[in-house]
Amino acid sequence: MNPPTVQALAEFESFAADTRILYDHTSPQGGEYGAVFERIREGLEQVGRDGCGCFSVCAVTAFREVLLDYVPADPSRHIQLLGQLGDFTHQDTKEAFERWLGSVHVDRGNPCLRREEESILATCWHPHPGSLLDYLFNDPAEVGRLLAERLRPGNGHSLRLIGHSLTGVPAAALRPFVDSLTVAYVRGADIHLLAPVLPVLEEWEADAVFIEGCAPVSLLGALLIHELTEMVLEESKIWDFLEAHIIACTLERCLKGHMLHVAVEDFFL
Repeated sequence: MNPPTVQALAEFESFAADTRILYDHTSPQGGEYGAVFERIREGLEQVGRDGCGCFSVCAVTAFREVLLDYVPADPSRHIQLLGQLGDFTHQDTKEAFERWLGSVHVDRGNPCLRREEESILATCWHPHPGSLLDYLFNDPAEVGRLLAERLRPGNGHSLRLIGHSLTGVPAAALRPFVDSLTVAYVRGADIHLLAPVLPVLEEWEADAVFIEGCAPVSLLGALLIHELTEMVLEESKIWDFLEAHIIACTLERCLKGHMLHVAVEDFFL
């Protein structure tokens, strides 16, 4: 379930020449999707005020689920990745780590179970202090503040949203997107979006009786926050692509649970 490779993205773009710039952060009004990004910034500001009160899934649970989704079922690979994302608290980690991976799915309404899961992970590992993953675990409000600042008008940063029509794109060029359930990706300061997913996300938003998580953040908002997170992490030059993707997926799942994942699955059916 790994995202498309750089080569796959380049092949897709060679066919997907029908594009529109939906948002440009350097433009006074932002363009067609200026209001969308303003609502996203407001949602992130709410996270900055309320912290994990905006989350539908606690960060530790979301992180474990994402780790199992995107990394092969190989304890040595998991341990290697955790060593890149944080620090082990002692040498004898395997037993504690396997207990953490095998712990039961946490009911977010049961604080005792949540504390138990957090304590299991804390016995063997913690994120690098001051990293975005550390803030997700220990100070979610800071995540909201950092990302909201990236969208603040006049902050000197570049950011564009580019929508791609799929007209003329052969099935073979789309296959990596289908296999990885990818509908958006980052290239430099640009977020590229498979535009036909937009009405599907709107339908899921309209039909859902209850949308999990932070109410001001829509499914499209969660998708774009995911990509914005990857962009910020890649700009830092600290994280590689997979590490940035895992952190971004963790935040996405904190905000909307599995709902965005299910909507994207529906799009590719």
